Amino acid sequence: MLADLIRLWTASSRAADPDTLRAAYDACLGFIKIPYLFLDDQSDRGEYRSMALRQLEHDHERLPPDWTQQALRTEPGPPSPDWKSFS
Repeated sequence: MLADLIRLWTASSRAADPDTLRAAYDACLGFIKIPYLFLDDQSDRGEYRSMALRQLEHDHERLPPDWTQQALRTEPGPPSPDWKSFS
């Protein structure tokens, strides 16, 4: 999980092409969607989710709008107030 987050930050900071950036987000967001990975500590899940979504807020203009909206729609949990900035 942490390695995927580091790959995401690297792709974001190096201005990776949209496909590479999207693949990095898919890996990070995929972990959030697997509930049993965070059974021991839901606060870890929330922190990981927050880091990925804060980065997405920064990168959303570099990603296809339909992908961004789909990623947010399939994200489990209560809506984040930041999501409104992606519309």
